Amino acid sequence: MSFETTLFQNFINQLSYGSEIDTMILCGSYALGTATESSDIDLRIIVFDTCAISERRIMTIDGYQFSYATYGESQYKSMMEQQFTNRSKFEARMLATGTVLYQHEKSTLSLKAFAENIMLKPFDALLQRELNRLRYKVRNHYEKVMKLSTSSSFFAYNYFCFLKNLLLTYSNILGTEYILEDKLEAYFYSEDFRELHQMQNIEDEQFKLLFEAAIQNVKKDNLQKLYAHVETKIGAISLDNFTF
Repeated sequence: MSFETTLFQNFINQLSYGSEIDTMILCGSYALGTATESSDIDLRIIVFDTCAISERRIMTIDGYQFSYATYGESQYKSMMEQQFTNRSKFEARMLATGTVLYQHEKSTLSLKAFAENIMLKPFDALLQRELNRLRYKVRNHYEKVMKLSTSSSFFAYNYFCFLKNLLLTYSNILGTEYILEDKLEAYFYSEDFRELHQMQNIEDEQFKLLFEAAIQNVKKDNLQKLYAHVETKIGAISLDNFTF
């Protein structure tokens, strides 16, 4: 697809600020060549600094669902930097793996290059105090779940909440990103997927196997094995005598 196609022109015609567009980038599955019939058309629209528009919307045109976000350059840069500080490269990845559909002849933007640079940067190492906080938090959560009765109607809920928390914590400690649930299986087991999306692998195959086993069988034994393995990587702690 290109900016000049009827579909994209119809989309632009729906925008009140079409003449203010500096750059428009096709992102997501359509840019990566993995789109299906149910895929949205993801767009990032950068407007001139003189335009105050900032919005995220979904719009259906000619049977296609457009999911788009519009920002000014400085706002978008700040967003990517803030996400990076929070150990996420989501928006940077959207731009870095995207395709520029349109760029105004007077454009001086280099946001795609800015995003590509963020993708190359490792996250900062955690300070010891922050590392200790994460270790304490996940240990405390683990003990609470293990004290619950498996006959409780809410045991499974608490069990899976802990799994999510453990994955987030372990990813933070390893310096990798937390991956959204619907992409997790592909992220764990597909090197092609990780390469296409420019995602760093969790270099712990045993963790992946134990995590999947805990998902497949909701048992305290599986949770115990998983957490015991993580403790061999992040260090075991006791809540009775712990200093932040």
